[in-house]
Amino acid sequence: MTPGARIQAAIDVLERWRSGGDGLDRVLAAWGRANRYAGSGDRRAVADLVYDTTRRLRSAAWVAGVGDDGSSRDRLLGNLILDGAGAADLAALFSGTGHAPAPLTAAELARVGRPLETAPRAVRLDVPDWLAPQLAAVADPVLDALRRRAPLFLRVNLLRAEPGEAIAALAAEQIEAAPGPLAPTCLRVHAGAHLVHRSAAYRDGLVEVQDAASQAAGAGGKTLALAAAMGGQGSSGRNAPGSRLSCTRPVPPRRWPDAAIWSSSMHRAPDRVPGRAIRMPSGASRLSASPLCGRLRMPSSPRPPPRCARAGD
Repeated sequence: MTPGARIQAAIDVLERWRSGGDGLDRVLAAWGRANRYAGSGDRRAVADLVYDTTRRLRSAAWVAGVGDDGSSRDRLLGNLILDGAGAADLAALFSGTGHAPAPLTAAELARVGRPLETAPRAVRLDVPDWLAPQLAAVADPVLDALRRRAPLFLRVNLLRAEPGEAIAALAAEQIEAAPGPLAPTCLRVHAGAHLVHRSAAYRDGLVEVQDAASQAAGAGGKTLALAAAMGGQGSSGRNAPGSRLSCTRPVPPRRWPDAAIWSSSMHRAPDRVPGRAIRMPSGASRLSASPLCGRLRMPSSPRPPPRCARAGD
């Protein structure tokens, strides 16, 4: 598909979504099934155009010179302008040649380019009017971040590679990554995110997809960090109320081939004594945090480390 044909396809998808009752993902999937000629790169490009536009529906309409009742063509046009498209770019995309959208009319050309800085805050940050009062105290950069695609973060498996080695392995497959925030194992992908799941680095367990915040203190993040710090020896586990984890779920060996990692359900609340847990699936020895802190490259706490008592103690 030509760039212009992708634009027209995105306009069609947006129009079907706005006029029907199906979710956007289902509309995109239906478009892909009905247009078998579109390759994977075409489908990804169309989806990116559609999702970028829907994240910025109000601001795209504003720079296109229309209101909230603007057409899907108007909003796609505004989205391109927000991304920096100039007059020559728009003329090439809206050429009417082949499957490209019809050329821009004189009326469209006369109204496009309204500065986004002059828009009301709710329009500029793509917030519904009814929700704007509740978000008045939220900083503009926070709301602006919701108008953009979320970044992809990876966790480096230290049993398989150091962060620098993982970055080099990803780069060999056209995936650009750099050290991320919050954790020494965190990488942020800057380009080639769609290639990660097919990469050798992912397939061989050098990296795993995990949000940066989860690597620092999220579900599973601490268990995986401990397993790496243990050097693939012994066993590590996690416990949660029965409502959250209803069965034992082993971690795929692709990630941790030497260390046994288990998840278990606890049917009773943890012991009220600080640092104790009851109904452990197996005995857990008392553990000092200082050696692990060194391997995790984290400062040791000045407090005495918590104790984990053996089941039945």
